[in-house]
This record gives sequence, C-alpha cells and structure tokens, in this order.
Amino acid sequence: MVEILSDFLRHLEDDTYRFQVARDRSGRNLYKVTLIRLNNYEKIYPNSQFQPIISFNKAKAYEKLHEYDLAIQSYQDVLNYSSPLAELAQKNIAICQELSEMSQRSQDGLLPQELLSALEKAVQDWERLVEKYRGTPYEHLAREQQERVEWEKVAFTEAHTGTWQEAEQVIQQYNALISRHAESKNLNRYLLHLGDFYARMASHYAEKEDPHGLRFDFKKFEKFADTALELYESVASKDGISEKLEAKDKVKALISYIRTVKKISQ
Repeated sequence: MVEILSDFLRHLEDDTYRFQVARDRSGRNLYKVTLIRLNNYEKIYPNSQFQPIISFNKAKAYEKLHEYDLAIQSYQDVLNYSSPLAELAQKNIAICQELSEMSQRSQDGLLPQELLSALEKAVQDWERLVEKYRGTPYEHLAREQQERVEWEKVAFTEAHTGTWQEAEQVIQQYNALISRHAESKNLNRYLLHLGDFYARMASHYAEKEDPHGLRFDFKKFEKFADTALELYESVASKDGISEKLEAKDKVKALISYIRTVKKISQ
C-alpha cells in the first residue's frame, strides 16, 4: 500500500491548473494509474484492513480527474467504516456535490446566443467557487473547470464565425481567455490556437481577394499573417515546453506562405 500511494500522496495537492499532471516512471498519468493499482489491490485483498484508506485515496484520484460523482461514491464507502478519515470524507462529499452540480448543468437545446450567455454565466459561477475554495486544492479544480468552459465559449464562437465583425468577437474572446488564464499550463496552446485563427484570416482574405488581381491589398493580408507569426514566434522562443517544435514548424510554414503570396501579388 505504501508503494502504491507514495508518489500519489506526494503529488496529491499539485496545482494541475498551472502545471502538467504528474507522471509515473512509465509516463502514465499518475492519478489514473493510481486508480488502477488501488482497484487491483482491492481485487486481490477484498477484505483488507486498508479499505478506508483505499476508498479515500480513490476518491482523491477521482477528484483530480474531475469525476466528482465517482469521488462521492468512494467517499461514501469510507463512511461504512469506523475510520479517522470519515469526518473528512463527509466534508469532501459536500464539496464534490457542489462541483458535480456545477459541471453537469445542461445547455442542450439553446440557441447560439443563449448558449454563449449560459457559458458566460458558468464562467462567473466557477469564479465564485474559485474564490470560495481559494488556498485549497479545490481552487485548482475549479480553475480548470472554469478554463474548460471559457475555452468552449471561444471554440463555439470561432466555429460559427462567418463575417469580419464576428472574427473580431473571436479575437476579443481569445484575448479574454489568455488574460484570465495567463498562469494556465495551456497558455501556449491558446497562443498557438489564436495564431492559427489569424493565419486562417490571412488565408481567407487571400482566397476572397485573389493575389493576382488589383483588388488584393497585401498590407491587409500581412496584418493578419504578421500577427499570427508573432504569436507563433512567442511560443517558439520559449524553452522547455512541449509546444516549442510545433510552433517552430508553424513559423517556417507561415513565412513560406507569406513569401509566396507576396511574390504572386507583385
């Protein structure tokens, strides 16, 4: 049991909003692999004296994976035993119920503008939970959930963009996402996504206004393309991040594309 839980307990309070999830020696998600090991232990030793400890730590792993209902079930298992962990398990059940209710709010059947309003409300509701649990590991979970909702809002708006005016709205939402979640482990990914959006804007303009023709304005094209390039380069210049090579490839491809369009338009 000590061997199963040693690494897990060391990383139990990790800020997974700001930092990548811990991995075991084989590179697997530590929270997922701990669940597998605890479940296997239960099968081998079904009536173990460690059952309250097993159930409690399964609940903590489920929390880290945002599986709040499963966490509640495991915490409730702890209550079946006379254990020092029972009081804390009861307290955590109430927190997980709150997180579960918030994360499962249905948005089915809403019109686009209604959906955006619902997502914005969800962002604000998660912000209240961030403040409520500030200074505890649950703050990190609430921030991750808030971030997911805000990204969903950006992705939805981007998918339904059809005009230049709507494109401006997408850019504003990206900037809000990047500003609010500047400490997120996903920040570089958002910068690349925004760069991709600007690159698509440049490409769409080149498709709409043929670079061979007189109506094509290279400066307008360049405005979109250069912004994309700046975003890609901002990520490519960082050391020790997984997105670095991807960003470098995007820089090379975009520079080549800009040169091609410029040559055609002259």
